[in-house]
Amino acid sequence: LIGLIGVCGNGVVLSVIYRSRKTKKSRLHNAFVVNQTALDLVSSVFLAMTFIYKMAPTAHMEGSPGLVLCICLEGEGLLWIFLSASAFSLMSLTFERYIKIVFPIRHHNSFTDAKKAVLLAMSWLVPFFWLLAFILVATKTKDGKCYYQRYGHMLWTLKKRNSQVAENQQSGGNVSKAQVNIIKTMVLVSACFAILWAPAQLYYFAYIIGLYNGEYLSSAYYIFNIICFTNSVINPFIYAMKIAEFREMVLVMF
Repeated sequence: LIGLIGVCGNGVVLSVIYRSRKTKKSRLHNAFVVNQTALDLVSSVFLAMTFIYKMAPTAHMEGSPGLVLCICLEGEGLLWIFLSASAFSLMSLTFERYIKIVFPIRHHNSFTDAKKAVLLAMSWLVPFFWLLAFILVATKTKDGKCYYQRYGHMLWTLKKRNSQVAENQQSGGNVSKAQVNIIKTMVLVSACFAILWAPAQLYYFAYIIGLYNGEYLSSAYYIFNIICFTNSVINPFIYAMKIAEFREMVLVMF
């Protein structure tokens, strides 16, 4: 259900972005926002696919097709790769916004399209190859069954920059009201990411250092994972709440 809501919500955001690019009425077509939305959409697709499959999993896995199925769906490999890629993308988005607000001249002169393209590409490629290496080692099929080792993910805590936005405005910085609103929106996106990912990461950390000695796949594990999954769903609602032009474009679409 969370995955399907995420597919619908992020699909609407991408549709709004496409329309706004044609009409040139929105700042939402920033490449980093597009990238974040696309990754949240893909994460939602694999979230839905993974748990729809788990409702009626393949009973017997054999050969290469069985291993691929074990890695991609049974072991939740692609789901966690794209959830992690979404986290990388959010780091890139926050970094780009930070440079634009705190160092606007440097951003204008040095933050070229090529550098943006590298950051965007890294948000897809780094999590994929980094986590794939662990997944391939930790996942296998034996006697027609899928065996996989759960793996953890890094939590990036993204610092709020409201004070810098205010200082830039007071010092005559080149920050418009619309840009400030976008920054506040991205701060809220970052804060929600930290809040929603924190329980699962703290639980995993407590487990690996021995503070928690119970069964790892406990009820708390599944509850914290569900909270983490909602991060792929929440951003469209944040855009609808904080950005008036986004609401206007949605109303035009429907």
